[in-house]
Amino acid sequence: MKTRFLILNFFLLVAGIGVTSIVSAVPVVYEAGGPLLPGVTRVGAIGDPSLTGSPFDDFWNFSGVQGQQIMLTGNRLDPGLDLAMRLYLGVGNDTSLLTFLTFADDNYPELSAALDGPFADPQIIFTLPATGMYTVQMWDFFSTQVPPGTLRCYQLTLDFEPTAPVANSCFGTVPEPGSLSLFGIALAGLLGVMRRGVVRSRRAH
Repeated sequence: MKTRFLILNFFLLVAGIGVTSIVSAVPVVYEAGGPLLPGVTRVGAIGDPSLTGSPFDDFWNFSGVQGQQIMLTGNRLDPGLDLAMRLYLGVGNDTSLLTFLTFADDNYPELSAALDGPFADPQIIFTLPATGMYTVQMWDFFSTQVPPGTLRCYQLTLDFEPTAPVANSCFGTVPEPGSLSLFGIALAGLLGVMRRGVVRSRRAH
């Protein structure tokens, strides 16, 4: 069934109409507890109906800086949940007020074999286009059948791409440019002192 939807969406994209165009605007109510924080895993629960637009969708927000690379990882905590997510620029009480950026579904493995269910989990790796607030929408794509209104749990983690120091196999961590400049100044001063000492020694002889 999901394959049929993806085939349909492909033809809609060819025609210039994407799934983001055919889904009506969704009211936004952000989850309690404040914005997402890097490295802090949050837990939520969503339910049917699928294909977004559900009153059971979850919305989270976070602040970011232009050029930052982020990683959003969603993990099902119920094996029957087919979790999906969308990323928007901005915050508001309706998705029509937000700018859609990207979507993820079935591109990241489940946490464990016990949570192996329909398809896979979503992960977004994305470079932020502007400084400001962002919205994350968590929703049910095509989960296993349950009574209407049944909520299924998931977890969501935000990470900013770490900026690691450059390692060198011979000298360990390479100093930052500012450190190199200070080192160069100190070395030049030391050489000057040594040179003056040599000149004085020759004059004494």
